[in-house]
Amino acid sequence: SIVPNKSDIMVGDEVQFTPENIDETITWSVTDPDGNPTTFATIDPTTGKFTAIEEGTVIVVATFGDNQTVTKTVTIKPFEFGFADSDLFKVHKNGTVTIDFNTTKPVEVTFDEDEFAKIEKVDGVYKITGLKETTAEISFTASCSNSEITGKIEVLPELKVTSNDLIYSGDRITLTVN
Repeated sequence: SIVPNKSDIMVGDEVQFTPENIDETITWSVTDPDGNPTTFATIDPTTGKFTAIEEGTVIVVATFGDNQTVTKTVTIKPFEFGFADSDLFKVHKNGTVTIDFNTTKPVEVTFDEDEFAKIEKVDGVYKITGLKETTAEISFTASCSNSEITGKIEVLPELKVTSNDLIYSGDRITLTVN
């Protein structure tokens, strides 16, 4: 058999296929379901590195020994890049929120420096920091694998907690934000 057991792959993904329980030299190929050449994907004939190019169904073929073959059907799905939740990020002045995407692929964020907010990449994660309250929505662009999306930032008033009571370490308090 061919591993990994992944049969759904998104356009742009690269997957390293390997034979399971075959101790002979493998020649890799990829075809359409009828056995004809395909433009939907490529595979390195020596290493088995598979690249999904466009949406469709392909057959990965491992040939070994005296023309013996093992095959795997792979469905290539369209890449749909987006935000994990909403495209509107609400952050308080002097607060920070994380931008979550629906992919593990590398993402680049483009944002013109602004007096109201800043975006920084910290340990591989994009974070928005509110600098100044505004009622205007500020836009930024994120791109991944030739897909581009636009997000919006709204900077809310700074959250302030005041209390005339003494609060000690270990005390439990409840805050209500209106």
